[in-house]
Amino acid sequence: MANVYWTRMQLWRWGRAVKEHGIGYPSMSSHEQIRSGVGVIAIEKALPEDLEAVNAAITRAPVDFKVLLIEHYSKDGTAGQHARRIGIDRSTYFTRKKSAEKHISEQI
Repeated sequence: MANVYWTRMQLWRWGRAVKEHGIGYPSMSSHEQIRSGVGVIAIEKALPEDLEAVNAAITRAPVDFKVLLIEHYSKDGTAGQHARRIGIDRSTYFTRKKSAEKHISEQI
């Protein structure tokens, strides 16, 4: 089991990498990319090797943890905004976030 603080740092790095590489969050549809000539040449988008374990752990996490971790670490906003976007109150948000981070810590 990894240290929870180390896990938070890895999750933060994972979130930044997801934002930078656009993994899983396309900015325009495939049809629109082809029509406009953007993305005609396939570019391999992958996470750095050390973040693959974090990505795999998030992929295997229970849905409520996965949704919260993706929202918190890969999207901008305050805790209140994150909580509203996933449909829970702030106290539940912080409790679930702590549980999700502990779960990921045990998986990597």
